[in-house]
Amino acid sequence: MKYNQLKILILFTLIGISFFVFNQAKAAIAFDAMATSTVVGTTTATTFAHTVGTGTDRALFVGVGYADDTDGITGVTYAGSAMTLAVSEINSYQRSYIYYMVAPASGTNNVVVTYAGTLSADDRGGVGAVSYTDVAQSSTINATSSYSILTGVTQLAATVAVVSDNWIFNNFWWGGSGTNTVGAGETKRWAFPATGTNNGSADKAMTATENFTTIWNGSASNSGNLTVVAFKPSGRRRIFISLENTLLKSVALLIKNSLWKNI
Repeated sequence: MKYNQLKILILFTLIGISFFVFNQAKAAIAFDAMATSTVVGTTTATTFAHTVGTGTDRALFVGVGYADDTDGITGVTYAGSAMTLAVSEINSYQRSYIYYMVAPASGTNNVVVTYAGTLSADDRGGVGAVSYTDVAQSSTINATSSYSILTGVTQLAATVAVVSDNWIFNNFWWGGSGTNTVGAGETKRWAFPATGTNNGSADKAMTATENFTTIWNGSASNSGNLTVVAFKPSGRRRIFISLENTLLKSVALLIKNSLWKNI
């Protein structure tokens, strides 16, 4: 009898220890790092350093916004590798661009924005780089949108189609004076003072499938451009393992009832 009870105890213990529950959760996009620089006239390129972390499924986005009648962007590189243009909005002298790259090199490297010519002395704006983790490494961009207006307004708004697990990243250029604030629920990554170098960017983790309107507000009426991309998560699955202790509790109950002592 005692021998049978011992076998039962051992059996329950082994079953309890080996009874694991495997839970899966989709990895969500996460902010990694950011760096910025102003765009000042009489230059053919803007160069600044950005540090990308070591996370999984990395992606880098660069937003550029400035004023110039003729000289656009011929290319953007990170660590010497070319980035891909996702969306641009050009209206007369107003310019806004978003470039991106998947699997950017980890560590500190230069972002270089090259212009088609020498920007004139009064051409100003800004540029910034934001890196993320757990971003889709192929078919990264889900949707893009843009908005531009040459008459004075106090709000720039662009609507983009998003899926519930997307993130959005926007970039704007705004003329004139005043201060700029991002729309409700969006996270401002940078916003240069509106003194002729008016440029900024914001992002947001989406929680619903919808046509989302991203917004920048201005304290003074000005013209401006706004570009936005919606990008997708990697879809990578993270596995979490937990020990099911129900059977172990049963073993503990047997011991508590002094069955072990009677073996």
